[in-house]
Amino acid sequence: MKRLFLLFISLLIVYSVFYDLKHGTLPKAGEPAAEEESGIPYVEVSVKNGDTLLSIIENLEGFPEHVEISRIVEDFMGLNGGLKPEQMKPGKTYKIPVYPGERSSFLSISENH
Repeated sequence: MKRLFLLFISLLIVYSVFYDLKHGTLPKAGEPAAEEESGIPYVEVSVKNGDTLLSIIENLEGFPEHVEISRIVEDFMGLNGGLKPEQMKPGKTYKIPVYPGERSSFLSISENH
């Protein structure tokens, strides 16, 4: 009986690994900007020394004049588990909200690493 149970468990593990490799459970690289459950589009950006949330957004798409700074900060915190923008650390990757507007059309998929 133990052998039958071990065989069943082994087959289940092999099937699970096969299914994961065949269909995958992670998003594929190069997909367009993702949206969290909150519906906020974002790109993932690695922060460099001296970067601030607003400077990153301005470098990505130009400052979105139609969006208030308080909303930008709230969206950033929502995407990054409540992390405040001033707590960002160089070398780390964060989700930066993207706001459709006049200049955001040049955002490329390659920025969503």
